[in-house]
Amino acid sequence: MFPVARRTISSHEKALVVGCGAIGSFASLEMARAGVGEIALLDFDTVQPGKSLRWPLGRIVWGSSKAIALANFIASNYSWTKARTVEGPRHGRYRTGRHSAPPAKRPYPSLR
Repeated sequence: MFPVARRTISSHEKALVVGCGAIGSFASLEMARAGVGEIALLDFDTVQPGKSLRWPLGRIVWGSSKAIALANFIASNYSWTKARTVEGPRHGRYRTGRHSAPPAKRPYPSLR
């Protein structure tokens, strides 16, 4: 049998969760349950019906910001954890993802 390292979570610990999707949302909820003192959430996406199967809060938060919905849930259910959202640009030059770059110009005109 291997020894298991035990570590207690202090209420003075802080965490930054970048991305509140299928992994970040569950990770932040587990950190709140474990007793982390403060969690900052960074995500500019909204909860969409098609992705709600992979998201813990379900259809009651469809259309709202992932970070804000998660921060409100943590604040109302885990009062020992301070949850806040991190502000930043929503759509602009800092946007990431599959549509982050403008579409490339075609070297030839359309052949319609």
